[in-house]
Amino acid sequence: MAGYIDRLILRSSHMDNHPTCKNVYDTKIPYDPEGLLGILTGTLLCYLGVQAGHSFAHATRIRRVCAHWIISGFICGSIGLALSKGGQSDSWIPINKNLWSLSFVLILAGLAFIILTILYLLVDVWNWFTGEPFLWLGMNSIVIYVGHEVCSNMFPVQFKVEETRHWQLMTMHIYGVMFWTIVAGLMYLKKTFIAI
Repeated sequence: MAGYIDRLILRSSHMDNHPTCKNVYDTKIPYDPEGLLGILTGTLLCYLGVQAGHSFAHATRIRRVCAHWIISGFICGSIGLALSKGGQSDSWIPINKNLWSLSFVLILAGLAFIILTILYLLVDVWNWFTGEPFLWLGMNSIVIYVGHEVCSNMFPVQFKVEETRHWQLMTMHIYGVMFWTIVAGLMYLKKTFIAI
């Protein structure tokens, strides 16, 4: 449906002819993963993030903000799982990152609410964790993103593995995260911060 609406309104000449999901769906028809319906679900995810910030800014007690986030997380996650029938492909709305389907966005928001609650308690309330690796990555996020894009096919940042061996791909991606976290940590220690 998303592709049909995009082709009807945007026309094929304004769409991505080589999206990343072209091989997955084995299609020759132009398809834009950031189409009109994807914008709506992306806007919903942004709105849910604003709600999380609003509840934090206006909460008078820690229990209240944590309860709000946990309840919101379970509601979003439950609706997303119900729409996807527990993650099944033949569901009403399957979990699909390329389409930014409604079920994907709701499950993502639900996980984000729960993780936000856990990190808020660990870092800000109980002071059990400083949040250091995330702080390093956040202080130079543009550099890390551009560095990853530019060096994505170069050794020692990335090495060649077989696409069909998922454990090799997972190992390579974990290595990549560790590599860029170390780069961000070194930049943080040297007080080098690059921002727009």
